[in-house]
Amino acid sequence: MEGYEWTAVAMGVFDSSTGTRLVKHTFMGDKGDYYEIDDGVPQSD
Repeated sequence: MEGYEWTAVAMGVFDSSTGTRLVKHTFMGDKGDYYEIDDGVPQSD
């Protein structure tokens, strides 16, 4: 996409392991209160 320095891809579209690692959780302010993420990866709203 023109104007962006990154591309977002839903990892569920891959059939096998990709070897990728998370670098940030996004939209944490909109997650359900039942959904807890405590893996140490940075979070943003």
